[in-house]
Amino acid sequence: MDQAPLQTNHNPNLAERVVDQARQNPDQLALVVAVLHGEGSAYTEERLTFGELGQRIASFQAGLEAHGFKAGDRMILMAPLSLDLYALLLALFASGLSAVLIDAGMPRAKIVQAIRDAKAQAILSVGALLRFRWLIPALWGLRCFSVDSKGFGVRPSRLLFRETGAEPTVRKTLADDHALITFTSGSTGRPKGADRTHGLLTAQHLALAEHFPNRGGEIDMPCFPVVTLHNLCCGIPTILPAVDFKAPGSVHAPFLVEQIQRWGINQMSGAPAYIERLVEHLEAKDQRNHSIKRMAVGGAPVPMHLCRRILERFPACEAQVVYGSTEAEPIASVSMVEVLSERERAVDLGLLVGSVAHVADVALVHLPSDPVDLGADGIDPYRVEQGMSGELVVSGPHVNRSYLDNPNANRANKIYAEDGTVWHRTGDVACFDEHQRIWLQGRVKDLVQHRGVAVQPLPIEAALDDLDGVTRSALIQGTVAGSAILVLELSTHQVPQESIHKVLKRYRLDEVPLVVRQKIPMDYRHQSKIDRVGLRASLRD
Repeated sequence: MDQAPLQTNHNPNLAERVVDQARQNPDQLALVVAVLHGEGSAYTEERLTFGELGQRIASFQAGLEAHGFKAGDRMILMAPLSLDLYALLLALFASGLSAVLIDAGMPRAKIVQAIRDAKAQAILSVGALLRFRWLIPALWGLRCFSVDSKGFGVRPSRLLFRETGAEPTVRKTLADDHALITFTSGSTGRPKGADRTHGLLTAQHLALAEHFPNRGGEIDMPCFPVVTLHNLCCGIPTILPAVDFKAPGSVHAPFLVEQIQRWGINQMSGAPAYIERLVEHLEAKDQRNHSIKRMAVGGAPVPMHLCRRILERFPACEAQVVYGSTEAEPIASVSMVEVLSERERAVDLGLLVGSVAHVADVALVHLPSDPVDLGADGIDPYRVEQGMSGELVVSGPHVNRSYLDNPNANRANKIYAEDGTVWHRTGDVACFDEHQRIWLQGRVKDLVQHRGVAVQPLPIEAALDDLDGVTRSALIQGTVAGSAILVLELSTHQVPQESIHKVLKRYRLDEVPLVVRQKIPMDYRHQSKIDRVGLRASLRD
């Protein structure tokens, strides 16, 4: 069915756009959430139309009001994804409250630190966490709601739901009002709470809509839960995959195939490890999928061999590599066909992530070690010369301005200009080619020194990962100062020595020692980025 245009308004509250869809398209499917059972051996699905979603938002608003919550309050949400969780999230937005999402995959100490930093008034979580609340001072004084238990001091989450025949109401908010605060862990240090205000959420939604315009008839299956908010604003039916979102790389691919067929899904997105499980399943069955018309893969480096395999198994699909972050989404994108057409240049330039999104202003810079404040010339004095590599910084209306109550993180990751512009430091080292496309070369902190030669690892790893027999490679700083180590994860028992040394010799690294590991450790969130800190630690053991 044709979508009615969104009502135009000046309220930056993201919930307004979803409520508009509930009014205009009440009978259209809005959201399907899969719930895993039996330790992931089975799943069921729950569904809501846009009209039903609007009613559920209104009921949660009534419950929040009945419990005395008011605009400006914060609630921590640490519970499995469900229809109610999304409806409650939107009810918080609509009522002028803010939601705090804390990555449950973080170490316990970092979770506790994030709870403390959130300065929330309430928490919605599971009994496994809340039953230890007396041992966690950060939880003292918070009103506790549980989705799966109750007890002294813990109320069942259903009490937040009060049936009402009224329509949801959306509070007028300011662009700088808090909406969604997300805590994720870096490799070291205090977890940072990315502050997504109402203005930022709306700007990121509009940026995604411009960069990936709707074509009509989309039925989406994203493995990035926040993408669901964008889809709901657009009126796009969203089917969440049957996966543990704490470990998407461990997805049971046959479940995805079932969902794609049952719901007629024609576009999807996810991190490389998640998409690779689906590709592996199709390869094992010697099957190809012709129903997926658009695919976006991101959140981590996407190797060329995966691009090639995706195009082989999804021949009717416009598959893209997407580059962005929590703080700035999107930054750039490129078709996988284009990535593969530039295969020969990867050994020199790294990983192609494509052309910059129109909304984004990107610069490559060389910055001093101390934090900088920009003068009248802005970022220009720090730009590298054309053709040189530098740290990628990005600004635009879709770039978050700060982290929650964390001045140290702001100084380390944000650059503030006199005119109010905020540049976000991605920490990525990149270069532009002659077409002004971005090629990623590594992380600032991952520069490798070997006998006087300094290199970024991604170009080398991109070339090595494309060799037959190499599943994954990691060039890291060795345990001896000034030396490097190349760690390989192989798909065969035979090391392709000649091909590997040819790549290394190109960088004057032919004397780098090789170490073969059965498995290179990956990040806990998406299982798609090399855990270089953990890998270096394992080599010292």
